[in-house]
Amino acid sequence: MANKILVEQRPMDTRVAVIEDGILSEIYFEPYDGDALTGNIYVGRVENIAQGMQAAFVNIGLDKNAFLHFDDLPEDKKKLPKPLKIGEEIPVQITKLPGGEKGVRISCMLSLPGRMTVLMPNSSGVGVSKRIEDEKERTRLMRIAKSLVPENMGLIVRTNAENASEEEIEGDIGSLLSLYKALEKRMLHVKAPACVYKDHDAVFRTIRDLVTSETEEILIEGKDAYDSACESAHMFAPDAVSRIYAYTGEIPLFSVYSVKKQLEEALSRRVWLKSGGFLIFDKTEALTVIDVNTGKFTGKTSLSETVFKLNLEAAKEIARQLRLRDIGGIIVIDFIDMEKREQKDELVKALREYLKKDKTHTTVHGLTALGLVEMTRKKKREPIETNLKAPCPLCQGEGRITSPASVAFDIFSALERKFSFAPERPLLVRASHRVNEAVLSMHPPLSGRAYITVDDKIAGHEFLIEDAHLNQLPPKSREITGE
Repeated sequence: MANKILVEQRPMDTRVAVIEDGILSEIYFEPYDGDALTGNIYVGRVENIAQGMQAAFVNIGLDKNAFLHFDDLPEDKKKLPKPLKIGEEIPVQITKLPGGEKGVRISCMLSLPGRMTVLMPNSSGVGVSKRIEDEKERTRLMRIAKSLVPENMGLIVRTNAENASEEEIEGDIGSLLSLYKALEKRMLHVKAPACVYKDHDAVFRTIRDLVTSETEEILIEGKDAYDSACESAHMFAPDAVSRIYAYTGEIPLFSVYSVKKQLEEALSRRVWLKSGGFLIFDKTEALTVIDVNTGKFTGKTSLSETVFKLNLEAAKEIARQLRLRDIGGIIVIDFIDMEKREQKDELVKALREYLKKDKTHTTVHGLTALGLVEMTRKKKREPIETNLKAPCPLCQGEGRITSPASVAFDIFSALERKFSFAPERPLLVRASHRVNEAVLSMHPPLSGRAYITVDDKIAGHEFLIEDAHLNQLPPKSREITGE
């Protein structure tokens, strides 16, 4: 399936969207001064051991100690009655971001991703991505991997290695091996807790992880992001260089492809299907429940075929929604009841097929006795709504609204776009009190002069930008300054 990748570099963050057949399928956010923790490697210090939980709590320099289960220890340590000691310093990698009151989850089984392979320095074994389905190609890649895997290490061949030459794969492994040797030296000269490796920024990871042979073009708004993408592609994906384009249009890139509108629709509790049916998403701390409803869909044949057709449509949309919302953990789907066994089997088969597009590991456990589909999806980061929504102060957190920080990011992006056409023209922003506070607490670089004032008539998720008449500014207007 042909797709496009959009990268929008804004004053406060970088956003990456994957568009498949004109529909938003994935989106990622990286704050301007943020840190994408997943994948980072640390030398940590064991602070506490919970033998009954078969786990330890490790100080890696974050606000909360990280959680390390004994299953994520190297094989030689797992065999010991007491595999860890308090005060011991160990190399670990973040595998799962914190949720609720929990700290990050870490593992001693390090992995370093490249364009075509993943090197696992203290593991063993060789594997090939399940997304490569051609058996002849899988056999070829397995043979190459076994011949190239460094001694006492493990290796996974990624989807991007499909049809790659042995020389290309060897070069990818070589660069990862050089990186690990440099990390080993660094680990010897730091005192825990200390970070010794940070995964690359959003633009680099986009070229490394998201660009495939099916990517027809990568559109990038922002000169620094464009330069970074071209540099990254020249390093390890030369075939992608010709597909990278700088976007300089007057209308924001994400607006051209209706990304914001599609995202707002996707984050709704109710998601409508083309047929007239709809999905309901409800999230608890432990799991996500998805309910399929017939809505306005009546069908044109028998009731059995009508229900089956709607369930198939729902399965396809659910697979997209899981990627787009980045939902992880336990997921329970309540499809509309079907009586025929063959239809139930076909539905589960179709769901698994739709989930093959998902780069995040998923497992469908099938139908339960109650007719529910149970599945799990690996949780790598917080769901996308965490970046865009905040507890509503009016309903004590029972609902969600667009966060003031998210609105502030949109304001800075809009200001910078206007300044790019008329930097000498001062501007005035009208927004709610909470958005005012969020804007004034941030200090992004701005190319022009701007002011902000509280306007109680404007909803918390909206704002208005107009020309500023310096001699007639509203009372209590404040200048937005960058540092």
